[in-house]
Amino acid sequence: VIKGTIAELSDGTNLAQMVAFVPVTWATGGTIGPLIGGFLSHSAEHFPEIFGNDFWRKYPYLLPCIVPAVVSALCWIIVYLTLRETVRTPKSLRSLCARSASSSTDLVMA
Repeated sequence: VIKGTIAELSDGTNLAQMVAFVPVTWATGGTIGPLIGGFLSHSAEHFPEIFGNDFWRKYPYLLPCIVPAVVSALCWIIVYLTLRETVRTPKSLRSLCARSASSSTDLVMA
């Protein structure tokens, strides 16, 4: 998805520079994500004044799961509200599937 979005948002002059950032985002997320998850785990022990009740002691890994879920939901909402469709004449999914099925049938028969 990110490569398609980059291709639509960039022009031919800066496409290479924009695509070069894709591995950087994966490496950054793969490094920082576990650090944040480890920091937020066992929140009742690390932050007893905020998460000191029995619920957080019973579920010590719930907070590291909730935080990325909320961040992902917020990112989805922002993208949904701000990213504009670039296809001028959208086609229905049914027509695309029918075309795909007919082209794969032609390949099998050839």
